[in-house]
Amino acid sequence: MDKSVKRQNIVEKAKHRFRKYGLRKTAMHEIASDAGLSVGTLYLYFKNKEELVIACSELFAEKHRQAAREILSSQMPPQEKLLHYVLNRYRAVEDTRVSSSHAAEIARAVIKLRPERFAEDNQWLFENVLAILNEGLQLGVFRIEKAERDAEIFVQAITYFLPVAGMEPYFTPTEAKLIKMVEWFIDKWQEPLTAESQKKKGLSKSKEKKK
Repeated sequence: MDKSVKRQNIVEKAKHRFRKYGLRKTAMHEIASDAGLSVGTLYLYFKNKEELVIACSELFAEKHRQAAREILSSQMPPQEKLLHYVLNRYRAVEDTRVSSSHAAEIARAVIKLRPERFAEDNQWLFENVLAILNEGLQLGVFRIEKAERDAEIFVQAITYFLPVAGMEPYFTPTEAKLIKMVEWFIDKWQEPLTAESQKKKGLSKSKEKKK
């Protein structure tokens, strides 16, 4: 078996066991057994459970990146891309959050081991939303005065629907409410700009040309 395939298999087995039994009740020899390896071979790939926890979080991040690439490169119009992308993020986070009774324990471990991990997620979220808004502007689908500002506000708004396990808001976020909110933003971005906004946008473009 190729080393990268073997490593991937180990991470998948570890993720499954962490979700089912939690971190404290999982031993390295159990992960090795699940992966069909000796404990010695497992330690050639990962020194301890902490490295496996980080690898599992990276696997989740890579799935985010892959899903984003597929959606952003699709032939869907920008408004559909935005909705599909946000729903994909919501469903992935929701699955991670509710599919295991040990989700909060795992999330705390990731925060401790890689505190920057969630900031990276938010940055990818912002960059992908901004890319979709800019595409919509180029195609004339969206009418936005400041794309970066609106992308930042949009991400701040949807973050409520993407809570880390153990840090959920008082009211449980639902997919139906998320869809309503995204559609509200899309409707606003498709409205004609006011005369004042058009004037500001024109001045901004002329300044950029002079530079």
